[in-house]
Amino acid sequence: MQSNTGTFERETAHDYRINLPERESITRPHWPGTWVLPPQRQKSLLLFLKGQPQVLGVAQMLIGLITLCLGVTISPICSNDYYHRFCLTTNIGYHLWGSFSFFISGALSIAAGRKVTKGLIQGSLGMNIVSATVAGIGVGVIFFEEMIMHDGFLWNPSFSTAFTGMLTGMLLLSLVEGCIALSLSIFVCRAACSVNKVVVFLPNNDNIPSPDHLYDEIAFQ
Repeated sequence: MQSNTGTFERETAHDYRINLPERESITRPHWPGTWVLPPQRQKSLLLFLKGQPQVLGVAQMLIGLITLCLGVTISPICSNDYYHRFCLTTNIGYHLWGSFSFFISGALSIAAGRKVTKGLIQGSLGMNIVSATVAGIGVGVIFFEEMIMHDGFLWNPSFSTAFTGMLTGMLLLSLVEGCIALSLSIFVCRAACSVNKVVVFLPNNDNIPSPDHLYDEIAFQ
């Protein structure tokens, strides 16, 4: 192993191997040529990686896609002059910018879980905070829309049921997205405090390291 790289291996999580540049604030273990992160940094990075950011990122992207589909389905109904005043969700474009926010935060969560760098960590943190805020706004708007929509659609119960069902679906998806984004924000925030220009890469082939890299792999063995 080169002298400008170091390896962190945690006994309680021996399947992780994280190699870092020497410029990091690290300490030397009992065997020569090997370096480890301080315990607090170890814990923060492991919590982030074990939080399954990639899985949650996929869930965020699916939520964004389904939210967009529901919004597109509702939009033709809301184009009617009478129903238009009740459709707050589509009027403000929540199904567009909300789903876009969820999709981007999911993509960044996947990227940050795959390749841990300071930029990706900070980007994921920022977008998850935005997504949590957007989801909270969406929950409030949809809830208010369902209340005013109930009075306007009393004359057509069957139509009201279908419309309410789609809105309720968007409401539940927004709640789930808010919980996911908030959870990821907490994990990412802790990881961001532990990462300073560190690259952790999960390759397709764990047994073939890059010859000229300044970082090594995080391997699942």
